Amino acid sequence: METRMFTREGRDRLLPSDVIRLLQWGNHRFVTVKEVTKKDYRKQIELTASGQFPCAVVLGSIDSRVPAEMIFNQGIGDIFNHGKQYKIHAII
Repeated sequence: METRMFTREGRDRLLPSDVIRLLQWGNHRFVTVKEVTKKDYRKQIELTASGQFPCAVVLGSIDSRVPAEMIFNQGIGDIFNHGKQYKIHAII
């Protein structure tokens, strides 16, 4: 199980194109369910208690059924999730 997380230095070395590639590759692993990296979330929570250094921001709904970390096959603290409640208006 993986417990790797970004350090401030590691995150700051990433170019925007590196982050996009990282998220695309993680999403590919999630969608194909072939090479999904199993995460030790309990250990990651312990390791991120003193600070997190996300490499990306994901805008999503507060009512999301699947956490962005799973969709992009990332660990706790690797991405920042911003959830907002949206009003849905039906068109009849």
